[in-house]
Amino acid sequence: MEKKENEMLLPPDTILEAVAGIHEALQEVVDYYDRFIHAKFNYITRKKGINISYMPLEDMKQETRAELVDKIKKFIL
Repeated sequence: MEKKENEMLLPPDTILEAVAGIHEALQEVVDYYDRFIHAKFNYITRKKGINISYMPLEDMKQETRAELVDKIKKFIL
């Protein structure tokens, strides 16, 4: 079974450049994981009945994106 183009993994060079702090590569990594972040929060809010008026869904996703960037920047090879 062949993977679709949008299901491809990030190239190792992109990951290494993101760890090195290159903004374009970092943005590519965040964009790649954005669909997973969106899907996970949509699932959690429906499954667990979380009241999103406490913290809007977009704010939760933005916090997760920021955490991802922070973790990438702290990664040491």
